[in-house]
Amino acid sequence: LLQTMVPESGGNGGSELLGGDSLHRETITFLGAFLKEHMGRILKLPREVFPLPQFLQLLANFTFSQPDAEGLRAALGPWETLADDVMAVAATAEGGGGADVAAAAHVAMELGDGLCWVCLGVVDKILFRSNGELLDELDDEPPEGPQPALADSGRAAIGEQDFGEEEGGSDEGGNSGAGSVAGSWPTAAVECELYGFLSEATRLLLKYAMIPQCGNQLSEKVMTLLPLALAVVTQAPDAAAGSITDPSKAATDVATLLALCPVVAVSGPIDRYVHCIGLVLEVTQQMAAGRIYSRGSSFLVMQCVSVNVLARLAGSLGAAHAAGLGAEVDTIVDGVVTVAMACLDTMVTPSPEPIMAAAAKLMLVLPRTMHLD
Repeated sequence: LLQTMVPESGGNGGSELLGGDSLHRETITFLGAFLKEHMGRILKLPREVFPLPQFLQLLANFTFSQPDAEGLRAALGPWETLADDVMAVAATAEGGGGADVAAAAHVAMELGDGLCWVCLGVVDKILFRSNGELLDELDDEPPEGPQPALADSGRAAIGEQDFGEEEGGSDEGGNSGAGSVAGSWPTAAVECELYGFLSEATRLLLKYAMIPQCGNQLSEKVMTLLPLALAVVTQAPDAAAGSITDPSKAATDVATLLALCPVVAVSGPIDRYVHCIGLVLEVTQQMAAGRIYSRGSSFLVMQCVSVNVLARLAGSLGAAHAAGLGAEVDTIVDGVVTVAMACLDTMVTPSPEPIMAAAAKLMLVLPRTMHLD
């Protein structure tokens, strides 16, 4: 079925799919049901019985050749099913041993490089800097249409009271689970087509980050792209030539990349994690100092994501401290407390309620992870 629609030259997603839109939509529905029902068994089958690498290559070509945002969003669904099944095989292997251990190791070894290619391709698909024309098709306002934050007024804009963190977040220690990245996005924001799609995609990528090859390459890409997007938002003179120039869209890219930063915590070495949380802390401090939320709704979303992600990353500070990075961790803890108090300060210009709520969570995470008074 996939071979009838995917041109042989469609490996980079640049070729048009064969067949009509109706066929494409029905195929996505079928693929979702097929993977849900059979992928758990397929992962354990010999490749001469089911050629999984070839199937996934066709599925990737089909996904990246989707002509519109709606099709791309739907086509990512089967990939989440695959991620869940791969993780299920690995979890069974850890608990049961035997054949499942061999199956999990074989899946990771055989599919790792290909899945890395897919994950990096998904990152390119969810950033305005590389896929702006498609993302422009998605509405960036919830049904009620929240208004931008009111600059220098100290009052929350319409709809801001609904911008709390999405449910399904981190565990009690503040650590990010496989499905928790979506929780970094504000609740009302994910009701929008744009942010709903981005939350689903970032959640998908965090699941694949549990596969070592994918996690390492995703970490490198996030840490490379995040400073470039930040340079546009802050209008730095060294903003990369050829990158997106619209600060509002760059703010959405920053939010997306920030939401992917927990990838570093679950997959990278401890020094990369410390560097990552240091960068997120610096960004969050700049946003708080400049009340960047007052520039519009996309900036409000970005600042909410930044504070939420900082809280998630802070959940691993205890582990970093135990690994011998006490001095670095102490500096970060001081900075986290400072930025939390800045967001909670109501004496001058109070931050919007969702930012204050996220900042309060920061103060709850630190004692649990650091065992501090």
